[in-house]
Amino acid sequence: MTSPKTEALKAPYFKAFQAEVAYLRSHPKSYLHVELEAFENFTCTQCGDCCKLPWNINISKNYHQAWYETFDQHPSGKFKDPFITLTEPTEDNYSSIRRHPGSSICIFLEENNSCYIHNNYGEEALERVCRVYPRVEKAIGHQYRTRYLLNSCQAVPEAIEAFPQVLVRRESNNSPLNLAYRTPEHTGRLTTYLWLGLCLDLLELPEPQTMISRWRLLLPTLHWLNDYDIESVTPAQMETRYHDLMLRCQFPDLAPPDTQRMDQALVWTYDIVPKHPNFHVWLKQIVSGELNWPQLEPEEQQILDHHLQLFFRNRILATPYLDYFIGKANLWQQMLTLGLQVLAYQWLALYYRHRYGEFNRDLAIRAINTVGSSLEQRQNFLQAFKIENLAPEACLEALETTLSIDFSGPQIR
Repeated sequence: MTSPKTEALKAPYFKAFQAEVAYLRSHPKSYLHVELEAFENFTCTQCGDCCKLPWNINISKNYHQAWYETFDQHPSGKFKDPFITLTEPTEDNYSSIRRHPGSSICIFLEENNSCYIHNNYGEEALERVCRVYPRVEKAIGHQYRTRYLLNSCQAVPEAIEAFPQVLVRRESNNSPLNLAYRTPEHTGRLTTYLWLGLCLDLLELPEPQTMISRWRLLLPTLHWLNDYDIESVTPAQMETRYHDLMLRCQFPDLAPPDTQRMDQALVWTYDIVPKHPNFHVWLKQIVSGELNWPQLEPEEQQILDHHLQLFFRNRILATPYLDYFIGKANLWQQMLTLGLQVLAYQWLALYYRHRYGEFNRDLAIRAINTVGSSLEQRQNFLQAFKIENLAPEACLEALETTLSIDFSGPQIR
């Protein structure tokens, strides 16, 4: 059986997705697989950082039973009790790999940052999470499949920068990876593809608009989608909205920033970034007025804006409505979550500039990694900040606050 052909999409993406929608209208049992070319081109640098991050490396019951005795009885004794059974074990998440006492370092991490299991038993002996990280493959509800990379890995921003192309292929519902449609042709499915095209085109607009200012222009469209009920919006209505958005993007927003929103966003940043004491002390000094609001030089603003684009590009494919990765979050809750991540990313970038006296590409990537590990993969994020209880109107009000801060352009305080 011939494998489906993967093709590269080119801007304008909305037009490209319109062509896909035209095909899917006559093939209701088909769906799309959308991803960045960075996924296939990602190469592990074997830095060992993912083996030191403070998260559980959960393993299945089968893996636990197959390997526990082998490692537990190692002659050196250094892998004694290698796996810790979870409080509520399941077949897929039965136990987690033990860490060195008083640290988050995996017991199988060697001094040269290589993996003992990989070195001695081969890649096939690794549990799945260790084999595939930072790669994620999932179905976005009933709409499409995607593969993307987790930003907690330090090599991911570089991979996305080097391989930013959007790829698409048409899959049949008879494929082994078929989607579980609620109906043969769900009403919101075609709108989802056009929504992706709209968002991707928004990222491609030329200067002087910054990424944050462009994303603010999305707020009226999100209000509109709520008013019309996103499940019933037609492709023709999305096309009208797209052309209206592209027209408004030609005119820069000259309104002064809302300082009350900016102050609120600063307070939220303090709450959402966990376990970073020096960063929190610095934020408190800004809140109290002990330190002035930070600024970036023009060259540094360009670096921040460029990496904001890469961050948005990677995340937007994984954050449409009905994405169950972080919970049953709707479109507006997903967009607020993304806005909070971008808010935290900007403040971390400015903190690194404060700490090191400059802001460069390496520090931009470091800030993205921090957001990826502490927020993007924080499974209780929606519950902790009660986002899952917010109505669309409340989400959009909060999103406007998160986007009130834009360090990638002139900041007025």
